[in-house]
Amino acid sequence: MHLMATLHKAMTRSSLAVASRFQASELYRETILRQHRAIFEAIRAHDPEAARARMQEHLDYVMRELRHHSRKGEMPAQRVAS
Repeated sequence: MHLMATLHKAMTRSSLAVASRFQASELYRETILRQHRAIFEAIRAHDPEAARARMQEHLDYVMRELRHHSRKGEMPAQRVAS
């Protein structure tokens, strides 16, 4: 919870506005849920390297989506996500 609160505070209003549009995308929500589950499973398996890798993949995906859609001013693309 502390980590999420810190990340939320660090995001700019424009990033939050773009991120809120992602929630309308079912593909985006499914991708995020799949990534969160992979992070959780790695933590549950006591595998810090896998947890770190899954978290890095997740952060890379979110940052890539934020950059792409903040430039385009559009909804997340309906494409297969990593």
